[in-house]
Amino acid sequence: MDKDEVAGRTAQIVRALTEADAALRQALSDPEFDQQLGRAVTAVDRVYESAAEVARFEQPGGGEVDRRLVHAQQETQRQVDRIASNLGHLRRSLEATHDSGQPRGTLAVLQDSRAKLRTAMENVEALGGSGQEKSPVGALGKHVEKVKQIVEGAAADVQRVADRLEDARRGASRFGEGLPRLGSGEVARTIRSKSEQMGTSLASARQGMTRVRTAIGQNEKPVDAAVEAAPGLVEKITAEAEKPAAGLDPELAKSMQAATNPTPQSQQAGEQVSYQEPAPASRLQLSRPDTGVQL
Repeated sequence: MDKDEVAGRTAQIVRALTEADAALRQALSDPEFDQQLGRAVTAVDRVYESAAEVARFEQPGGGEVDRRLVHAQQETQRQVDRIASNLGHLRRSLEATHDSGQPRGTLAVLQDSRAKLRTAMENVEALGGSGQEKSPVGALGKHVEKVKQIVEGAAADVQRVADRLEDARRGASRFGEGLPRLGSGEVARTIRSKSEQMGTSLASARQGMTRVRTAIGQNEKPVDAAVEAAPGLVEKITAEAEKPAAGLDPELAKSMQAATNPTPQSQQAGEQVSYQEPAPASRLQLSRPDTGVQL
């Protein structure tokens, strides 16, 4: 592998680590998302409370429906429609990409970082870092793998937050379906039940973001260490690549030879190469909050 290719691969690795650090910091603090989620929780609480107003005017037993009941139920439905619209916007804010015209969302940023870190690990392999932990390439690979696990855990947990927001949005958009007949005496009870379901989904989303941030906070040191160590390790890798073969560090020479001189085809009979993804990172745990990411 010539020095230009080494330079290109190591540069990508350093960029991937730097962008991962930025992605995790974005997930750690997103005030706009927190404010919108808080407003959604408050709005759902108001829907629950509106059931008391509906109950005041319900007339079980088939009597004439009080117009105030009709008005109260219609006002509740308008509130729920606004909630559905706002929750759809909130989820899209997590997933927004460059093409959306909005600032990039936390989920989109983490997913992009995850893909780049996977490419970085491929570059570590290409540089001969597999099984060479004592070499600069191997040390760099250990940093990349750790950061990749953290980002993968954060991305998975934020995806679950987005899913819970979608559950709440779907509940709001279907709120009017299956409501009892006005005057049945069951409308208020159903409003409470449906709003509780939405509230449960939003509480789960809020707790999920807390776990994500807690886990990111707990894993701040290894991320900082990786970002700080990468330039020095790359400098060593580049310097070794520029030396004549005889002057190579023994560990690096061995790994570079493995990368540039694969097993001849004639010796590969019967060999099978399989790719197995690493075991899923344990879940991040919300303050920088619990993803424990359980990594």
